[in-house]
Amino acid sequence: MLARVGAVAITEGDLQQAIAQEPEALRDRYKLPEPRRQMLDGMVRFEFLAQASERAGAMKDPKVVRSWRQQAINKFLQDEIGQSTAPLSISSADIAAYYEAHKAAEFSSPPVALADVEEMIRQRLHRERREAALEMLITKLKDDTAVEIYKP
Repeated sequence: MLARVGAVAITEGDLQQAIAQEPEALRDRYKLPEPRRQMLDGMVRFEFLAQASERAGAMKDPKVVRSWRQQAINKFLQDEIGQSTAPLSISSADIAAYYEAHKAAEFSSPPVALADVEEMIRQRLHRERREAALEMLITKLKDDTAVEIYKP
């Protein structure tokens, strides 16, 4: 154990995990004692503030609860559909096919070259794939969960 703040222990593993969250180019500096101490001090300060906010009832504040739930949802969505819908997963062939399918309606007046709209198409396909994946996930969750909707 490196530190204890109230009932919370901060271990070497916790410190290593925090260091791993740093940009790769900065991680080597944490081999030195002073930067490690600074990181640990920051973790202790964070824990002081986290515990103080909990004692003050912040975790019951509806805005905090909503923010926490939104972060949990974002993490869940990233884990469930994030990688399969990443912009880099969209191939040049996908972009060319979209361009050809929409050329007459979107890219002909005035004529626009594929190279000029490639990134816009990549982002559009990314958004469409993410929305489709989200709808599939919502459908699956609805099938697995009892839902009752009453008149507003």
